[in-house]
Amino acid sequence: MLIQVIVNGLLQGGFYACIGVTFSIVFGIMRIVNLAQGMQIILGAYLTFALTQAFGVDPFLTLPVAGLGLFIVGYLIQKYIINMVARGGLVLTSLLTFGLNLMLVNIALLIWQADFRSTNPWYMTMSFEFAGATISYVRLTTFFIALILTICLELFFRKTETGNAIRATALNPKAAQLMGINIANT
Repeated sequence: MLIQVIVNGLLQGGFYACIGVTFSIVFGIMRIVNLAQGMQIILGAYLTFALTQAFGVDPFLTLPVAGLGLFIVGYLIQKYIINMVARGGLVLTSLLTFGLNLMLVNIALLIWQADFRSTNPWYMTMSFEFAGATISYVRLTTFFIALILTICLELFFRKTETGNAIRATALNPKAAQLMGINIANT
């Protein structure tokens, strides 16, 4: 029983850690608390659900499309809404993103209502036994996708010129700008 709780906690914790990385990046680099970020993640889940229902495809196959869609939404929100008040300080950006969160929640309620939704692919109940614990293939796959995405993000920040420019800007914007990094586009 205890081993089952530990395994479930590790698998779910890995997924939450991937989400936490996104909050950490936004605050660590831009010094913005984006209170709408959680709702943007939920919109990704709704988009995955809608694509699965509309086209009858596997939920895991919709992830790239949902990811691209949410990237575009996040980019537009950042560029045209948050950047306009980012220099206003933590309180102003927190108020803005809180209001944005309320708006996104209400848009989602208008589109999907507050009914319980789920996808049930054929492999949803498949699992295996290991060391006295039952491990769901879906949770294990989700854990590994989260782990791979987190590792890829780390490699991006450590091994690419753009990633190094972002890190330099986060550490010292003025020094990064003196070194020729256009901090407005980083």
